[in-house]
Amino acid sequence: MSHQNPKTDPVYQNSKRETQWILFIWALFAIWVVGISGWLGYKTDPEAPVKVVMGFPNWVFWGIAVPWLGANIAICTFAIKFMKDDPLGDDSENHSSNG
Repeated sequence: MSHQNPKTDPVYQNSKRETQWILFIWALFAIWVVGISGWLGYKTDPEAPVKVVMGFPNWVFWGIAVPWLGANIAICTFAIKFMKDDPLGDDSENHSSNG
């Protein structure tokens, strides 16, 4: 098993980059959900009829359904196109040291 400096290890570098992207995507959609849901959910007059989009209340459609679909598309695209499959070492080394 090689003991490289984590700063130069390509597996570490790839996992760090991928983690940063995943956290960025999560934060982007978290801000979208909280911001849009709060803006559309609390700005309405309680006496006014609820606006609906495709059977959902307006704030649920734009604040939950759309970002949920968008986040799934973004994460699947990221996983398929940008994540790298790094070699983690030989399995025979791990089995002999754990036995």
